This record gives sequence, structure tokens and C-alpha cells, in this order.
Amino acid sequence: PTPLDPISFPSDIEIFSGVFKTETQPNVNEISISNLKSTFPFDINYYMNFRNFMPPEGSDSVKIDRVLTSTAYSETFEIDEYTFANPAGEDSALTEMTVDISAVLQAQQTLIPLDGSELGRMSIDVDISDLYFESLEATIIEEFPPSEQNIEGIPQGFDGMAFTNAMVEFEMWNTIALPIILDLDLVGINSLGDSAVVGVLASISEVNTDNPDTTKTIIRLSKLGTTTLKYATLMDTQPIDSVTVPPLAGESTIVELLSFNPAFINVESAARIDGRGAIIPGAGIGGVYRMVAPFEVRMDPMTFIPVTKTPIDEIEYSTRNRIRNTLAHAELTTHVINSIVDGELSILHSNSIFFPLDTTTEMLAIYRDTLIDHGDLIAGEDLYVITNCEAMNLDSGNVYIFNVMDDFSKCIDGLVYLVKNSPGSGMDTVVSYIDTLTTIILPKPTRFYGTAPPVYGSASTPGDTTHTSIISAENIRLLTDYGDHFVVPRFQLNGDTLAFLSTSDNIDVTSTITFRISSTGMLEESTDEIVITYPNGGETLNKNTQYPIRWKTFGTISNIGIDYFYPDTSLQLIGDGIFDTVATISTMTISSDTANVDSFLWTTPDTVLYNIRLRVTDMNSTVSDTSGWFFKIE
Repeated sequence: PTPLDPISFPSDIEIFSGVFKTETQPNVNEISISNLKSTFPFDINYYMNFRNFMPPEGSDSVKIDRVLTSTAYSETFEIDEYTFANPAGEDSALTEMTVDISAVLQAQQTLIPLDGSELGRMSIDVDISDLYFESLEATIIEEFPPSEQNIEGIPQGFDGMAFTNAMVEFEMWNTIALPIILDLDLVGINSLGDSAVVGVLASISEVNTDNPDTTKTIIRLSKLGTTTLKYATLMDTQPIDSVTVPPLAGESTIVELLSFNPAFINVESAARIDGRGAIIPGAGIGGVYRMVAPFEVRMDPMTFIPVTKTPIDEIEYSTRNRIRNTLAHAELTTHVINSIVDGELSILHSNSIFFPLDTTTEMLAIYRDTLIDHGDLIAGEDLYVITNCEAMNLDSGNVYIFNVMDDFSKCIDGLVYLVKNSPGSGMDTVVSYIDTLTTIILPKPTRFYGTAPPVYGSASTPGDTTHTSIISAENIRLLTDYGDHFVVPRFQLNGDTLAFLSTSDNIDVTSTITFRISSTGMLEESTDEIVITYPNGGETLNKNTQYPIRWKTFGTISNIGIDYFYPDTSLQLIGDGIFDTVATISTMTISSDTANVDSFLWTTPDTVLYNIRLRVTDMNSTVSDTSGWFFKIE
């Protein structure tokens, strides 16, 4: 026997057959036999057959059949375009290469030495180069890696719209000559954290190995369940196979999922091979998903806010001052094109990117959860609304306002302020404000394609209107104040109708603000400005502890002075900064002259003080700012 090391194959793939590539480079797809010889004093008929390599027509087998001599024999077999097969049959997987070997002594006469010298020996070297395949027929044990995508941007508030018919399609393209199973889960999660699942398990149209072409499969999700349509080629319009499967127990249809009012939908997809076929280099599967419009929906009265908010950049301080000092009035002009149902549009303004739909207890609870998710609130804190400024007066209340306004004088009666209640803190905090700039009645569409009111949809002539409203000076001061500002439309649709919504049906809103100003003061230079942000009132600081004093400056202020003042603690405080006529005010310098970098580290005095106010002053002018309210040191 001639021992050869076994040539085995990986355990995670079962190879049944294959075709080797053609026109390969040197040292690829070659089996080399060398140093084949015998020094025995007799002839040996040597036979070696690599049975896994089937030659194409006109080529020789990978086989040696010769009488060995002491002269070394070499031969290289190029197996480009050969077929790789299993002699045991096409249904048997290849676990190792099959090589038949025999060395036979035929009847002959020879002389054998009897002096104890070596009788002789036989040798052979076999080298198998890298094997490059044109295709392989195999079973792959592993699944393809899963992928996940999000369908986001679904507006909040669509809980008043029930889908009565809707379709989502996945169009898949396949060039792998293997049976592919596509496993999809569409997981919708609503604003309350509840979920619904649409499960899809469908086979992809196979490639015909005799006439290879990209196949197409359409997986259609509808109120019936999942319909799989298979096409022989990408350009075919008639399917070769069609099957509809209803949802499994515990799963939903796409109509039920969309009516669930998801905040977003996760598309979790995976694919696996389910059987045997040819693996072709460069082959793969891919595709797209799409919503098929128009949708058929039952629309109840609803209120919703689009996901995308419009930020308003902070206005440069000199421009802001000129607007405020010379403003005659401001006009908000809003152009609305409406292709859906009738209702009402409000333009909202806030210092926060998050807007509640309304101020009901239920909606504030949902809004609170949104702020908790984004780290703006912590669990256990609740929200409530204040519209009366006197309720936020620190002289008589316990509401910290300075995260939203730097001075109590900027509070606007009637504006909606959202306040968080922090149990055990002794102080509530204003989180944001909601300002309604204008409210407009939506113009109704006048003509529709193939339908008539009260059935809306696919409007051929949408409603179109332009609305102009006056914005008060208080609202303009709020809108032009420093800090973050966001504007968003809020829609209240009347509903109570069946609607067909297509991708061309929308409500388009554009708004512009025109400031009408007087010429007086327009050419004057803007005065510099200092705004203290911390401590600004209501805080309790620890004595003999380091705290940052923070402020904002607008203009060209290079050096500042910082001091604080408080009444003699032995005297009576009568009102807002008003002391008994014999009272004295103690003023303490923190820094007499320091570079303006908008902050300063201050070590508080090692004593208890109440009714303290901070003052930051421009060293080169009379410009200064005093903290909005009293704070204390304990």
C-alpha cells in the first residue's frame, strides 16, 4: 500500500459536485505527479486514478497507468473545466477525495541479490494546487447573517386613524441557484412601548441553472396575510407561482400593525438556504421594500404633530436688539396646501424640541415618558401646567423658572408653561413653554380622482389658502430671545370619514415672519448685554464650597467685575428687594476685574446667608445684570 494523507473538506458545508474555473493562472487547478520511480529489481505495473475529477469531452482522466523504472516520471494534470464529482453518486456528499492506487507485479524473471543489500524502493510525490471553482453544488449549514432596518418618522398622534386596507411589498432579486427561505419580522412599537408583529416566511424564486437569469419574488403584505408571487425573470409581469398564507396565532396583518399606531417599525430579516443548488461566485440576493398607495383608512377626529421640528437659529444680538427696540408689529404669513381632510392647523413655538399633543393628564403622562427616555426627566417626576405668572413668583411660590427664562419679568400670562414636580426637592422646575403663534382653518380639497366628498383622497385640486396674523410684541420678544427655539405645526383633523391616501396626498405648510420696524433707532449701535444664568435665583448653595458662576455676554465686553449683596440679617425684608428704611445692604466683591470668559469659579463664604443676589458688571461701562431672584448659602 501507498499511504496518502486524506484530503478532507470543511464540516460546515456539504459539497456534492462542482465545475472548475477555466483560464486560471499557473499553480491553480493543477495536480502534479513527480519523482515516480522504482529501484526494485523487477517491473511494477503502477496505477493511480483521481476518481473525483471527470474530464470534459476531448480531455484525459487524471490517471497514471505505467510500468515503473528507476528513471523518475513526472506529469502535471490541468483540470480547468473538469467536473468535480463523487463516485458514490450525486446524492452523496464529498467528505474526502477518492484515489484508487494499485501496484501489481506481473509474471516475470529477475535476479534478486541474497547478500543482505537493499532490495529496492518506490517513491512518488503528489501535489494538489489551489482549486478554483466556477460553481459548486452544496448544502450550506449556516444561515446568512440577519439584517435590521428601521421605518421611522411616523408622526405621533395617529391613534385616530384605522387602516382598513394597506399593502407593503418586498421585492427580492435572486441570482443564487439555491432554494432560499426569507424570514422577516416587522415589529411595530407604539409610543406606549407596546408591540405588534407581522411574521413572514417565504421561499424565493429559484434560478434555473440551465438558463440562469435573475429571478424576482414579490412578497405582499395585506389584510389577507402574506402573498408570495414568484417570477422566472426580473422583467416578467406574470408570476409562475402564487400562494397566500394567513398570519399565525399571535401575529398580526400589516393592516392591524399600521392601525396599532407604531412610533417606528423594525424590519428584522434573515435568509437561509433550504436544499441544494449551485453556488456561483458573485451571486447574491437583494431587494427593496415599499408601501403601496393609496391606503384606505377610516379617519376619526385626531390631533398629530409631525416628527420633524423646524429649529430657529439664535438671532445675532445686535439684530435682536434692533428688532425689539424698533418693532412696530410682526406678521406671520402661512401658506397651506391641503390634499387630505378638513381640520385646523396651529403653529406652535417652544424652547424644547419635544411638543405634547395637548395638556390633558393622559397626554402629559406620555410626554413625561418621552422626556424620561431622552434623559430630561427622571422616573418619579410628574408634569403639570401653569399659565399664570403669579403662580411662578418666587416671592410667594416654589417654582424654579430660570431654566426657561433668565428673569421673572419675561414671564407671559396665558402662555403654557410645563413644570416638573420633583418629590422631596421642595422646588418644582419649569421645563419648557408652548406658545401658539397662530391658528388656521385648513382649506378643503375641492376635486378628487374618482371619488367625491365625504370620501377624500388623491385630490386633483387641493385646498389652497394664505393666512396672515399679527404676532404680539411679547411673543416676538420670546421668539427672538437667546437660546433654543423650535417651531412645529399641529394638525387637528375633523375626520369621521373614509379616506384614500396616496404618496401625493399631503398637507404642505410654509411660513414666514415679516418684522415691520420704525426707522428710529435703526442706525444706533446696539448696547452690550450681560445675562446671568447661574446662580440666578432659588438655589441653595453650600457654604465654603466651590461653584461656577455662569453668564452670557452679547457684544464686546472684555473684562467684568463680580459681586454679591444681601441685607443685614438683623433687619426685616419687607418685599421684593425692599428693606426697612433703616436697613443696610452689604456688598461683597468676588472679583474686581477679571477676563470675560462667561464663567468664574467662586468659593462661597463660610457663613450662612439669605436673600443673596449676584451682580456681574462690565468694567468699561455701566452694563450689568443682577440674578433674577434671591438665593441662599447654608
